[in-house]
Amino acid sequence: TEIYTLSLHDALPIYDLLGGRFKVELRQELRRQLEQHGVELVLGSPLREPPPTPPGVPGAFTVATEAGTEITSDLWFRCYGVTPRSDFLADDLAAARTPDGFIEVTPTLQLPGHTRVFALGDVSTLNPKMAGYAGVQAQLVASNIRALIDGEELKQCESMPDVILVTVGPEGGAAQLPDQDDIAGAETAAQYKSRDMMVDRFRAMFDTAPSSE
Repeated sequence: TEIYTLSLHDALPIYDLLGGRFKVELRQELRRQLEQHGVELVLGSPLREPPPTPPGVPGAFTVATEAGTEITSDLWFRCYGVTPRSDFLADDLAAARTPDGFIEVTPTLQLPGHTRVFALGDVSTLNPKMAGYAGVQAQLVASNIRALIDGEELKQCESMPDVILVTVGPEGGAAQLPDQDDIAGAETAAQYKSRDMMVDRFRAMFDTAPSSE
């Protein structure tokens, strides 16, 4: 089975894994692991048109990139684009929506002019869209709600370093972690995420028992 990674709308100035935001060493390590698994990367040229089959639904097809490379596959997954779900905001709250649907927030994660309304995670305009950042923001919002109740000063969301942990199968992957000059390799990635996709961590967080199935 041949596996490709494609870009339908690639607008990054650097055509590589993860773009140019993360360390070169991280991209090189992920590229090495993918090639070790027989994955061929097709980067730098978007598809001329989307695949004719729905994402995640088996069905053979052939697509071509703008550069003329033809790719034949029997399954594809959409892994690009973000569409915020914020159109439910109405009246004066709707003013916080940006033209692309994100929600403008202050450094305390409040909507401008609305002290009792907060937005966090992917829908907010603050910080890159990543689960780790959303978790930190959730803790800040909870703390600021308590501060509002107690009449205390609210805390501001501080800038966070670029952090990412990418899985490549259950025993592979690599990570760029805070306060570390060197990237973390497959062993660290597997320990913290690849083997269980953090299910055990969230199970402990929500105090739920393992499934009997």
